[in-house]
Amino acid sequence: MNDPKKTKHLGKCCKSNGTVLVLYDGSPLENYSVILCAKHASVAPFNENILKITNLVKTK
Repeated sequence: MNDPKKTKHLGKCCKSNGTVLVLYDGSPLENYSVILCAKHASVAPFNENILKITNLVKTK
């Protein structure tokens, strides 16, 4: 039986407030997550190999 991959949190992309938490496929051993601002969330290489995106900003 395969063990589930571990997830490592790498921090933020820049000094601005992050708006999304992005989980990336870090095959073969470890997935990783990064908090991204709106600007970086839509540009390469940040928009590649994404497994899951969680919005950190609450909407009304």
